[in-house]
Amino acid sequence: MRSFMLHMLLAAAVLRSAAGRHEQASQGSILIPFGPRRTLTCFGAPRFFTDKYTPTVPVSSSGRNADKPGVMLKLPNFDLLFDDIAKVSPLAKQALTEDKPLGIKAIDPTDDVYKWKLLGDSASRLVSHVDRIDNYNNKGLPLVRLRSTLHGPLKKRAECFSELISVPNLRHKWDPTSDLVDTVYSADVKEIDIFQNYTYGETSLFGVGYVKTKQSVVSPREQL
Repeated sequence: MRSFMLHMLLAAAVLRSAAGRHEQASQGSILIPFGPRRTLTCFGAPRFFTDKYTPTVPVSSSGRNADKPGVMLKLPNFDLLFDDIAKVSPLAKQALTEDKPLGIKAIDPTDDVYKWKLLGDSASRLVSHVDRIDNYNNKGLPLVRLRSTLHGPLKKRAECFSELISVPNLRHKWDPTSDLVDTVYSADVKEIDIFQNYTYGETSLFGVGYVKTKQSVVSPREQL
Protein backbone atom coordinates (compact mmCIF):
# COMPACT_ATOMS: atom_id res chain seq x y z
CA MET A 1 0.00 0.00 0.00
CA ARG A 2 1.24 3.42 -0.89
CA SER A 3 0.18 6.23 1.37
CA PHE A 4 0.60 9.99 1.60
CA MET A 5 4.38 10.12 1.28
CA LEU A 6 4.46 8.45 -2.13
CA HIS A 7 1.82 10.78 -3.45
CA MET A 8 3.57 13.90 -2.27
CA LEU A 9 6.78 12.74 -3.96
CA LEU A 10 4.77 11.92 -7.04
CA ALA A 11 3.02 15.27 -7.05
CA ALA A 12 6.25 17.21 -6.65
CA ALA A 13 8.07 15.11 -9.24
CA VAL A 14 5.51 14.98 -12.02
CA LEU A 15 4.89 18.70 -11.73
CA ARG A 16 8.57 19.25 -12.57
CA SER A 17 7.88 20.62 -16.05
CA ALA A 18 4.53 22.13 -15.16
CA ALA A 19 6.13 24.29 -12.47
CA GLY A 20 9.66 24.58 -13.82
CA ARG A 21 8.72 26.30 -17.05
CA HIS A 22 7.07 29.22 -15.22
CA GLU A 23 9.06 32.03 -13.71
CA GLN A 24 6.37 32.92 -11.16
CA ALA A 25 5.93 29.38 -9.78
CA SER A 26 8.31 29.78 -6.84
CA GLN A 27 5.67 29.17 -4.18
CA GLY A 28 4.67 25.74 -2.95
CA SER A 29 2.20 23.92 -0.73
CA ILE A 30 2.77 20.89 1.46
CA LEU A 31 -0.25 18.82 2.50
CA ILE A 32 0.15 16.73 5.65
CA PRO A 33 -2.37 14.31 7.21
CA PHE A 34 -2.24 13.75 10.97
CA GLY A 35 -3.80 11.15 13.18
CA PRO A 36 -3.28 8.50 15.88
CA ARG A 37 -0.87 5.59 15.49
CA ARG A 38 -2.79 3.58 12.88
CA THR A 39 -2.84 3.22 9.12
CA LEU A 40 -4.00 6.42 7.45
CA THR A 41 -4.37 7.14 3.77
CA CYS A 42 -4.91 10.58 2.29
CA PHE A 43 -4.49 10.12 -1.46
CA GLY A 44 -4.03 6.36 -1.22
CA ALA A 45 -7.53 4.98 -1.82
CA PRO A 46 -7.83 2.13 -4.36
CA ARG A 47 -9.64 4.39 -6.84
CA PHE A 48 -6.39 6.31 -7.37
CA PHE A 49 -4.66 3.31 -8.92
CA THR A 50 -4.81 1.56 -12.29
CA ASP A 51 -4.20 -2.11 -13.10
CA LYS A 52 -0.81 -1.23 -14.62
CA TYR A 53 2.55 -1.95 -12.98
CA THR A 54 6.16 -0.87 -13.50
CA PRO A 55 9.31 -2.69 -12.27
CA THR A 56 11.61 -1.15 -9.69
CA VAL A 57 15.20 -0.15 -10.42
CA PRO A 58 18.21 -0.14 -8.04
CA VAL A 59 18.58 3.06 -6.04
CA SER A 60 21.40 4.45 -3.92
CA SER A 61 19.74 4.01 -0.56
CA SER A 62 20.13 2.42 2.83
CA GLY A 63 16.66 0.92 2.45
CA ARG A 64 16.52 -2.81 3.13
CA ASN A 65 14.44 -3.42 0.00
CA ALA A 66 16.06 -0.86 -2.29
CA ASP A 67 17.72 -3.42 -4.56
CA LYS A 68 15.31 -6.32 -4.08
CA PRO A 69 14.52 -7.78 -7.55
CA GLY A 70 11.08 -8.67 -8.82
CA VAL A 71 9.16 -5.85 -7.13
CA MET A 72 6.45 -4.12 -9.17
CA LEU A 73 4.94 -0.74 -8.34
CA LYS A 74 1.29 -0.16 -9.16
CA LEU A 75 0.78 2.93 -11.29
CA PRO A 76 -1.67 5.61 -10.22
CA ASN A 77 -4.50 7.18 -12.15
CA PHE A 78 -2.81 10.53 -12.67
CA ASP A 79 -6.03 12.28 -13.71
CA LEU A 80 -7.84 11.37 -10.48
CA LEU A 81 -4.78 11.99 -8.34
CA PHE A 82 -4.04 15.46 -9.61
CA ASP A 83 -7.70 16.41 -9.74
CA ASP A 84 -7.96 15.75 -5.98
CA ILE A 85 -4.64 17.47 -5.27
CA ALA A 86 -5.83 20.53 -7.22
CA LYS A 87 -8.96 20.65 -5.06
CA VAL A 88 -6.90 21.11 -1.89
CA SER A 89 -3.99 23.10 -3.38
CA PRO A 90 -4.71 26.27 -5.39
CA LEU A 91 -0.99 26.48 -6.25
CA ALA A 92 -1.02 22.98 -7.73
CA LYS A 93 -4.12 23.93 -9.68
CA GLN A 94 -2.33 26.97 -11.09
CA ALA A 95 0.65 24.89 -12.16
CA LEU A 96 -1.63 22.37 -13.87
CA THR A 97 -4.00 24.75 -15.64
CA GLU A 98 -2.28 28.10 -16.22
CA ASP A 99 0.52 29.03 -18.62
CA LYS A 100 1.82 31.75 -16.29
CA PRO A 101 0.66 31.09 -12.73
CA LEU A 102 0.89 34.09 -10.41
CA GLY A 103 1.40 32.13 -7.19
CA ILE A 104 0.17 32.95 -3.70
CA LYS A 105 -0.90 36.50 -4.51
CA ALA A 106 -3.41 35.22 -7.06
CA ILE A 107 -5.16 32.74 -4.73
CA ASP A 108 -8.86 33.47 -4.19
CA PRO A 109 -9.97 31.90 -0.86
CA THR A 110 -13.57 31.73 -2.10
CA ASP A 111 -12.47 29.18 -4.72
CA ASP A 112 -11.67 26.56 -2.06
CA VAL A 113 -13.66 23.36 -2.52
CA TYR A 114 -13.42 22.46 1.17
CA LYS A 115 -13.90 24.49 4.35
CA TRP A 116 -10.49 25.23 5.88
CA LYS A 117 -9.75 26.45 9.41
CA LEU A 118 -7.08 29.18 9.46
CA LEU A 119 -4.22 28.41 11.88
CA GLY A 120 -1.72 31.09 10.89
CA ASP A 121 -1.19 33.80 8.28
CA SER A 122 1.94 36.00 8.23
CA ALA A 123 3.77 37.06 5.08
CA SER A 124 6.96 37.70 7.10
CA ARG A 125 7.36 34.06 8.13
CA LEU A 126 9.01 31.26 6.17
CA VAL A 127 5.76 29.29 6.31
CA SER A 128 3.44 32.16 5.49
CA HIS A 129 0.10 30.40 5.72
CA VAL A 130 -1.22 27.39 7.63
CA ASP A 131 -4.77 26.04 7.55
CA ARG A 132 -6.50 22.77 8.23
CA ILE A 133 -9.42 20.51 7.36
CA ASP A 134 -10.58 18.64 10.47
CA ASN A 135 -12.10 15.65 8.66
CA TYR A 136 -10.79 15.38 5.11
CA ASN A 137 -13.29 13.62 2.82
CA ASN A 138 -14.87 12.03 5.90
CA LYS A 139 -11.83 9.76 6.27
CA GLY A 140 -11.45 10.51 9.97
CA LEU A 141 -8.18 12.43 9.68
CA PRO A 142 -7.26 16.11 9.47
CA LEU A 143 -5.33 17.59 6.56
CA VAL A 144 -2.93 20.50 7.19
CA ARG A 145 -1.89 22.84 4.35
CA LEU A 146 1.29 24.95 4.58
CA ARG A 147 2.38 27.61 2.09
CA SER A 148 5.83 29.07 1.64
CA THR A 149 7.80 31.10 -0.88
CA LEU A 150 11.12 29.46 -1.72
CA HIS A 151 14.04 30.87 -3.70
CA GLY A 152 16.33 28.74 -5.81
CA PRO A 153 17.37 27.77 -9.33
CA LEU A 154 14.66 28.20 -11.94
CA LYS A 155 15.61 25.19 -14.06
CA LYS A 156 15.42 22.54 -11.34
CA ARG A 157 12.88 24.18 -9.06
CA ALA A 158 10.39 21.29 -8.87
CA GLU A 159 13.19 18.74 -8.44
CA CYS A 160 14.54 20.80 -5.54
CA PHE A 161 11.09 20.89 -3.97
CA SER A 162 10.73 17.11 -4.12
CA GLU A 163 14.23 16.74 -2.66
CA LEU A 164 13.19 18.81 0.37
CA ILE A 165 10.88 15.91 1.20
CA SER A 166 12.91 12.90 0.07
CA VAL A 167 16.62 13.68 0.68
CA PRO A 168 17.52 12.99 4.35
CA ASN A 169 19.92 15.90 5.06
CA LEU A 170 17.53 18.39 3.43
CA ARG A 171 14.46 16.98 5.19
CA HIS A 172 16.18 17.17 8.59
CA LYS A 173 16.86 20.91 8.09
CA TRP A 174 13.17 21.86 8.08
CA ASP A 175 11.56 18.88 9.84
CA PRO A 176 13.18 18.48 13.30
CA THR A 177 10.90 15.53 14.11
CA SER A 178 12.17 13.37 11.22
CA ASP A 179 14.30 10.47 12.44
CA LEU A 180 14.69 8.34 9.32
CA VAL A 181 14.10 9.34 5.69
CA ASP A 182 14.65 6.70 3.06
CA THR A 183 13.80 5.65 -0.48
CA VAL A 184 12.48 2.09 -0.32
CA TYR A 185 11.71 1.55 -4.01
CA SER A 186 12.31 3.58 -7.15
CA ALA A 187 11.11 3.20 -10.75
CA ASP A 188 12.44 4.24 -14.15
CA VAL A 189 11.03 7.73 -14.65
CA LYS A 190 11.07 7.31 -18.43
CA GLU A 191 8.52 4.52 -18.05
CA ILE A 192 6.32 6.83 -15.99
CA ASP A 193 6.52 9.56 -18.63
CA ILE A 194 5.46 7.12 -21.32
CA PHE A 195 2.55 5.92 -19.18
CA GLN A 196 1.21 9.40 -18.47
CA ASN A 197 2.24 10.68 -21.92
CA TYR A 198 3.85 13.82 -20.44
CA THR A 199 0.37 15.16 -19.67
CA TYR A 200 1.56 16.37 -16.27
CA GLY A 201 5.11 17.26 -17.17
CA GLU A 202 8.40 15.37 -16.97
CA THR A 203 8.89 12.94 -14.09
CA SER A 204 12.00 13.39 -11.97
CA LEU A 205 11.18 10.95 -9.13
CA PHE A 206 8.78 8.02 -8.73
CA GLY A 207 8.78 5.39 -6.02
CA VAL A 208 8.00 4.57 -2.41
CA GLY A 209 9.54 6.63 0.37
CA TYR A 210 9.66 5.92 4.11
CA VAL A 211 9.75 8.39 7.01
CA LYS A 212 9.93 7.66 10.73
CA THR A 213 9.52 10.54 13.18
CA LYS A 214 10.94 11.11 16.64
CA GLN A 215 9.00 11.43 19.86
CA SER A 216 7.69 15.00 20.15
CA VAL A 217 4.35 16.42 21.31
CA VAL A 218 2.87 13.37 19.54
CA SER A 219 4.08 9.78 19.54
CA PRO A 220 6.49 8.62 16.79
CA ARG A 221 4.85 8.05 13.40
CA GLU A 222 5.69 6.11 10.26
CA GLN A 223 4.80 7.28 6.76
CA LEU A 224 5.12 5.55 3.41
